Amino acid sequence: MSSERVLQFVPQAGQPAFYAFGRFRLGVADRQLFRDSEAIPLTPKAAEMLLLLVRSRGAIVRKETMMAELWPDTFVEESNLAQHVFRLRKALDDGYIETVPRRGYRFTADVTEVADAPRVHRAAPVNRMIIAIAVLLAIAVILVFTRHDAPSPVSAKAREAYLKGEHHWNRRTVADFQKAIEYFRIAVEEDPEYADAWAGLAHAYNFTAQAPRAKVAAQRALALDPRSAKAYAALGNVSLFHDFDFAAAEHAFRRATELDPSYATAHQWQAFALVAQKKYDAALVEIDRARALDPSSLIMNTDVGDILYYARRYDDAIYAYRAAIELDPNFAEARGSLAFAYMRKGMFREARAEFDAVRRLTGHVEGFEELEILAGHRQEGLRMLGAHEASANFVSVARVYAVAGDAAHAVAFLERAYAVRDGNLALIHVEPAFDGIRGDPRFIEFLRTRQLAL
Repeated sequence: MSSERVLQFVPQAGQPAFYAFGRFRLGVADRQLFRDSEAIPLTPKAAEMLLLLVRSRGAIVRKETMMAELWPDTFVEESNLAQHVFRLRKALDDGYIETVPRRGYRFTADVTEVADAPRVHRAAPVNRMIIAIAVLLAIAVILVFTRHDAPSPVSAKAREAYLKGEHHWNRRTVADFQKAIEYFRIAVEEDPEYADAWAGLAHAYNFTAQAPRAKVAAQRALALDPRSAKAYAALGNVSLFHDFDFAAAEHAFRRATELDPSYATAHQWQAFALVAQKKYDAALVEIDRARALDPSSLIMNTDVGDILYYARRYDDAIYAYRAAIELDPNFAEARGSLAFAYMRKGMFREARAEFDAVRRLTGHVEGFEELEILAGHRQEGLRMLGAHEASANFVSVARVYAVAGDAAHAVAFLERAYAVRDGNLALIHVEPAFDGIRGDPRFIEFLRTRQLAL
């Protein structure tokens, strides 16, 4: 910080020497915080942050403003700001700083300007020595008898935001994933040491094509809790659907299930790491474990059908999808997957009915083009594709061209998908839609050079 910026905090003529709020007093010149007559230690940066908030009391201080004021010549992550707010809240008994989602922070207490200095209670040297020894002994006892993997207490507000994030993440829609991110970010802002919230944020980033952010969030969770199964699962998801490193993904998921055998999501994603390696029987074992742990999960019941679909066991897949739909007829993902299984069986009327149901539920659907082509209406399918090709998912476009037998266009769109690390590429080497061009040298070369095949 420059000398000019430091001088901004020195009281000028007519300015208070201290600000008082509740039991606290904050000095302007030395940035010393007192509770009653006892000094409360703060880091220099935390003290500067508190002074900025107190001076702006009642108003929202935007995050960008705080970072520009406190770190004028340095780039810092927003999480750094949240950590300092967390420390301030602990020092202030967690009652004065309000988080304004997506905007910043507000100091909510009534503040009085004070002209005189507080009297600081100073213990005699011998008493300080006794206190110091007592503190060291207490710390030693805690270190000996406290489990290192025990979670830290979580504030009620952070816990509530985390649970709301989990709720939206489990709904598995684009809008809900964005809501999940909002709530998980509120949770980590309220409590930057909340490992589960960081892991939840990593999961939500993974499902919104933000793998680099997911990796950072998962690593933050592991730094706080090295035994976080959720964090290992998030890293496995990055390895599988972004890095396309199937062995690394399986290792991460296996570590997650070792740490928490009851964590259904780790078994679920482990199943797809095994599918990517064409280990279908082992994948079915894992997804059955996941479903046994969470039998009412719509997505896990649907995933049973997906694994059977990749294994070309279409009759079994149809049975599994129907079972999932019985749990909730409005679960669009199961109905769309069922439509694709019907297509592979040549049951085009049934497939069309399921696609129509998905369109009613979500307002849009992909798959009609493939259906038209497989039903013998190639030109109609390509015409339908041309109407929205520019806005469609690259892998979805490649699927249509592959079904139409146009390997050149299919591979061209797969290359575009790879350029943006589209997670849908992770399973194209087992996806039945590409069976028609699987022997084409261009498709084989794409899989080989991009290391998407075993």
